[in-house]
Amino acid sequence: TSEMGDLYQVVEQTDEPFHRVALHGLLCSRAFTKGEYEQALGHVDAVFEMAEHFDDDPIVGMEGAQRFMINRETGLDDIRPFITGDRSAEPGSWPLGMLSIYTELGMRDVASELLDELMATESSDQVVARFQGASAAFLSEAVAFTGDRAHAEKLYELLDRRSGTNLIWGHFVMVFGSADRYLGMLADVLGRDASEHFDAALEMDASMGSTQHRAETLARYSVHLRKTDERRAWRLAAEANDLGRLMGSSRICRIAEHHDDKPAPDGLTAREIEVLGLVAEGYSNREIAGELFISMNTAANHIKNILIKTGCSNRTQAARYAMDAQLIRR
Repeated sequence: TSEMGDLYQVVEQTDEPFHRVALHGLLCSRAFTKGEYEQALGHVDAVFEMAEHFDDDPIVGMEGAQRFMINRETGLDDIRPFITGDRSAEPGSWPLGMLSIYTELGMRDVASELLDELMATESSDQVVARFQGASAAFLSEAVAFTGDRAHAEKLYELLDRRSGTNLIWGHFVMVFGSADRYLGMLADVLGRDASEHFDAALEMDASMGSTQHRAETLARYSVHLRKTDERRAWRLAAEANDLGRLMGSSRICRIAEHHDDKPAPDGLTAREIEVLGLVAEGYSNREIAGELFISMNTAANHIKNILIKTGCSNRTQAARYAMDAQLIRR
């Protein structure tokens, strides 16, 4: 906070465009970590307006990078018609940026092809040399998406040295949060227990007060836990989904609601699965409300919806349904 105050003072005293760009860039990243996308975009627009004061491209690149980080949270539907997967039609594009777009749009084949190229054309030393936030994050996300174990092994070895740190590209131009979240994603692809990495990431998210990064860590953690602890997985997914909706991040909600090959039966939501698990454990409406920090009316409405969707006539049948559907741990 004191450093930001100093920067404000410098801007006011000098009225220098460079310092104003730096200030708005930092304010954009800070708003982004809080999930305040509209405010973040306002600072991006301010950076773009000052580009005319500079003769080189970095300012435009900074504006474009920050705008992309925000837009991929709120949805890339506007550009989807223009992304065909035809690499020859994308000359001069930033390969890592395109890899992220392919990943976000679910274009598995072309994402896998580009991932192979990026990993094959660079030696380990070259990857390490530019293994800053953007490359670490976008490559790891693509590996998690494609499930490529060979690439996961290599990236995990390289990224492990960054455990306990934050991934940042440029001077806080793009902020990705804890490296341990990405290590957890890679460990999951490798079939390892990633809990230690995700727990470390959540601790860092909390220390920074970053709603954005906490939401994504919870969502990624929930994906990992569905293989071993489905009850906790649904709980984390419900919290991530709530945060995603609060921020307006369709991306977080998509990750949290991704159920691999085992979708929730009868259209139950992540929160309803969580409530159903507590019902199966014998919790009353009051206890459910206290456990989930919701009102008793909200808890009652969840149970009503659960009974309707599952066709159960009472809580006892709902509890049996949860056990039979393996929605809770036996």
